[in-house]
Amino acid sequence: MKKIFSSPLFIPILFVFLFLFGSLTSFYGLSLFIPVITHYFRGLLNLLPTILTYAIPLFLIIILWIFIHNKNVKSRWKTIYICGLVLTGVMFICLISHLLIMGFIYDFKISTSISPLFPYDVLVFQIIYFAIGIICLIHSYKTRDLLFVAPTFEPLKKGKAVAFSFMVALSEYFLGILVIIPDVYFDGYIDSNWWMIIPTLLLNLLPVSMLIIYFLYKHVFNTRKFFLVSLISLICVTLVLVFLLLVSHIVNPKYIYESMQPFYQLGLTINIPFTIFLIPIGTIILLIVATRNFLKNNNTYEKETKN
Repeated sequence: MKKIFSSPLFIPILFVFLFLFGSLTSFYGLSLFIPVITHYFRGLLNLLPTILTYAIPLFLIIILWIFIHNKNVKSRWKTIYICGLVLTGVMFICLISHLLIMGFIYDFKISTSISPLFPYDVLVFQIIYFAIGIICLIHSYKTRDLLFVAPTFEPLKKGKAVAFSFMVALSEYFLGILVIIPDVYFDGYIDSNWWMIIPTLLLNLLPVSMLIIYFLYKHVFNTRKFFLVSLISLICVTLVLVFLLLVSHIVNPKYIYESMQPFYQLGLTINIPFTIFLIPIGTIILLIVATRNFLKNNNTYEKETKN
């Protein structure tokens, strides 16, 4: 077991697993939360334990990223300790609430309203997350002497953690949207707006592509040439997809309402499909920030080379 945890491939595999699993849970969790908002929070207490359970993979992947990028032993100890406190506290409340809901509302029977094995599948996840929290707290207690170790590296900047959290949440939700494509479009008929749907759905891959480029640049290639080529390629792809999106709206302004309602519930519930435009706008903003940072680092590198 120690060989598995100490393997250099363990953290990347765990990260990919949490990201893919979190894409599913983030999409389904938000799909449950959106109707609650549009119906003036009716049924929130019944669905809140399930929604919080679906949000845990996103929380874990953010915690894992902070742990990896925090080089200080004391900071890493705090990260594990906070993770344990959050998981045990939230999951304990969710477990009690979920068991009461299972008994009074579902009479301890399987209901397929949310998932094929609901509410028992959510109960299993809650038990697993609660156990992970207990393990984190036990580990923190056994290694509590690390709290007094003096920091030897610069602390992780909070701005980076916030930016990464936003990027992962955005990527997971829009990647999760692609999961329901087989249920919507593979029912034996061809949608008349198919050529408009394809570029719109491809937009969902932009945030994921940015994350992949970031990790390849930071942990694999780490060359300015790779980053520059990837940045230019992503900018070109973004502009092409935005152009096709605008053309689609000009040709048929109602194609989103006709063919894509299951994908973008939040915008369509208020008759404004702003969720679709959130992807290119957010991507362009992040690309501008990445370009600025690249040019800044490039100028610094050139000055150091001359000196």
